Amino acid sequence: MNVSVDGEPDDPQYANLKGEWRDTLFVKGGYTIITRSRYRRYMGDFVLHCHILDREDRGMMLNVRVAIPDGAGGVANGHH
Repeated sequence: MNVSVDGEPDDPQYANLKGEWRDTLFVKGGYTIITRSRYRRYMGDFVLHCHILDREDRGMMLNVRVAIPDGAGGVANGHH
């Protein structure tokens, strides 16, 4: 994930994270985290999830599909 953080300016928890690539990120209450990801050689499905299990159990999970777009809002044949 590429990280951008809004919250307290100069918060040491997030020092020097803007534009860094991370696979795990702690998010403080009241903060907004924007993440971007890129997949150069992966096609298929996976799950993004919170590593705090009780939160994960309450829905902090997301199914992600990496596929080739068909130009009409769907995916190209053979990639689902």
